[in-house]
Amino acid sequence: MDLSSTSFFDVNYFRTLDYKLLTATYTLTPHIIGAGTFGKVFLGYHNANDHLKVAVKTMKKSKIGDKMLKLKKEIKILSQLDHPNICKYLETYESPKHVYIVMEFCGQVDLFDKITSQRESFSEQKAA
Repeated sequence: MDLSSTSFFDVNYFRTLDYKLLTATYTLTPHIIGAGTFGKVFLGYHNANDHLKVAVKTMKKSKIGDKMLKLKKEIKILSQLDHPNICKYLETYESPKHVYIVMEFCGQVDLFDKITSQRESFSEQKAA
């Protein structure tokens, strides 16, 4: 696969939408709900339903570099998951310099934070 092309994503792998549609579909707030090596996660709202909160992970392609194949695999797996305890993957957008992954917003506490904040043991049933 030629990584020097404008689009890193293979349409046979999953659907990628033009980034210009991102702002037509979602309103991103300046509120950062997470950050990592490749980028930041912003809180957003669906324009047609402002009660639908989303998390938009923004990543610079220059920082992703040779990890693009791993990212593609992650997105493919996320797109196939459907479980009430896993944040749902919605879609991916791409610009010449960024990749945007849109997922449902599931709150700001992850399982690790929940487990470590408990004074009592945390059973596998509670985690599920």
